[in-house]
Amino acid sequence: MSTCLACASKQIFSVYLGLTASGYDLARPSRNQYLCQLIQEIKESVWPKYVLAYFRKARTDICEVNPYWPRAFLASLASLYLPESPPYRYSDRGIIERHIEGLDAVSHADKRADTIRWVLQLPDIYQALWAQPVTHRLWSLYEGHINLGQAEKVAVDAAALVVRRTGIAPQRLPRIVILPNPLQAREVTDAVALGDKIYIIASEPDRASCVHEMLHHLLSPALALSRGTIREFAYLLGPVREDMLRFRYAWNDKEESWHRTFEEHLMRAAQIWITCGEDQESLDRSAAYQARHGFRYVPAITGCFRLHWSGIDSAQDFVTHCLHACQKCQA
Repeated sequence: MSTCLACASKQIFSVYLGLTASGYDLARPSRNQYLCQLIQEIKESVWPKYVLAYFRKARTDICEVNPYWPRAFLASLASLYLPESPPYRYSDRGIIERHIEGLDAVSHADKRADTIRWVLQLPDIYQALWAQPVTHRLWSLYEGHINLGQAEKVAVDAAALVVRRTGIAPQRLPRIVILPNPLQAREVTDAVALGDKIYIIASEPDRASCVHEMLHHLLSPALALSRGTIREFAYLLGPVREDMLRFRYAWNDKEESWHRTFEEHLMRAAQIWITCGEDQESLDRSAAYQARHGFRYVPAITGCFRLHWSGIDSAQDFVTHCLHACQKCQA
């Protein structure tokens, strides 16, 4: 089985400390008195004006569902390149630039030179945050609240489920590192691939989210090899275009938006198939829920998993089955 670890990340905490201080209000702490107090103290503390100005630029409002996409994610990604102790500096800025430029999930317009320049300023901002005495106390409160044992168990359970349902050899699974982050919105899960690890960042890590991010890793080779075939079905973006624009899975009418849209439909369908198991009623209900929320092709792709999945080594042929199933939805 792949190695599954959980840890409290000083880097992710720092990013969301700055975001919260500057106005980020997507976390929902109403049922957690501790978190309410932590957020309140962050907002009431005095922070350097230029630090607040930096993090306010993370809100772009280009994504209706998440107004902090993609800059909060990019800052989180870049923070993981920083050491946990001073001096807080990138060892190679070029690696971060190339990482961001290579992200298929982020449109070219959302990772322009001005955004990358903003990201590369993070070490100075990070240094300023940790120069504030209150930051150290807030970190202790944050770190003490996180249940690492529970987060790690969730990841291990998710990995076992993926192995059982897909038939993949355990050693082919990625190494998963769960970074619980109670300061972020519960609806958001971010994943950052660094080296041979996938870092999953979530407010309350759950099995479904871990399964979803593992699947992105496992199915990405088949999607890359199928890019030409996926392109032939680009007209299928039309019926879901408006909803996908809201989620920022699409950003124009071109092939790149359709590829990202199809990928997310595929992952959501796979997640349902894996987590629901043989419970047909639960599977149908979950797929219908996704369809009602704009992911129209999920029920058809979920059906393909039931009928055509034959293992990860046949995933490229499976992608073709899924595309034809999506096409039939429009017939």
